[in-house]
Amino acid sequence: RGMGDPLVAAYARAYLCRVGQRIDTHNSYVMLNFTDYLNTYSQLNTDNVQNAITIQKLDMSKYMHLFAPAVEWILQCVAHKVNDRVLEEVLNLVKEKTSSGLVLYAILNSFKPEFISSRALEFANMIKESEETASPKYRLYVSLGNCVVQSEPSPNDQLALLNTVWKEVMKLTSSSEYISCAQIWIEFVAMHFSKKEVNTLLDDIIKHMTMDRAFESHYSDLVSIINKILPHFKNFSTLFSMSKFLPYVDLFQKEE
Repeated sequence: RGMGDPLVAAYARAYLCRVGQRIDTHNSYVMLNFTDYLNTYSQLNTDNVQNAITIQKLDMSKYMHLFAPAVEWILQCVAHKVNDRVLEEVLNLVKEKTSSGLVLYAILNSFKPEFISSRALEFANMIKESEETASPKYRLYVSLGNCVVQSEPSPNDQLALLNTVWKEVMKLTSSSEYISCAQIWIEFVAMHFSKKEVNTLLDDIIKHMTMDRAFESHYSDLVSIINKILPHFKNFSTLFSMSKFLPYVDLFQKEE
């Protein structure tokens, strides 16, 4: 506390979390450091910070990205050997202080997948409302997808979760960002839904990948999607009964 530069302060807090592990095994200081970091968000729009960014010839996105290693380390310390009540406390703090995608990304990659998955729908809604200055939303959807594939979310939330996430993924205009999300979420759908939902996602993937012949740059990603679907359909006749499966396979044409 007392440091005028929020970036320097973030790394000072990360250092305190690192050395504090040798002294305080209760980790009470870690949550305090995280809370203090969140409080610095109010400083980001001050003249001092804006002038420093201008002098260094940075835009806000690049400046915020510099915080990432410090924030990720602090949250890894917060999440170390804790129960899910700590995640609830963290989320309440974040909702109160900031909508930063950078913070959400660090949370998704620091806490156990089962903790994240049990609140998957809550996370999906938070991602939807997050700002993308330092962490684009597609990265958050990929991280959330990894968690729900590793640990099953509540069956009561699965359809709402899929609808919430895919409604946003469909809006992605970058083929690379879109296919990164599709790769992980198609596995979630194959694990927990019927061929109808898989067919619907394949249809959307075809539409995105045929625009500007984007499929030519993503053959390995398209193969990965097939590999994630196949283990969940033991009967090949089920696969071929899907109206979009063969059109999807047709994407694997080579440019003449």
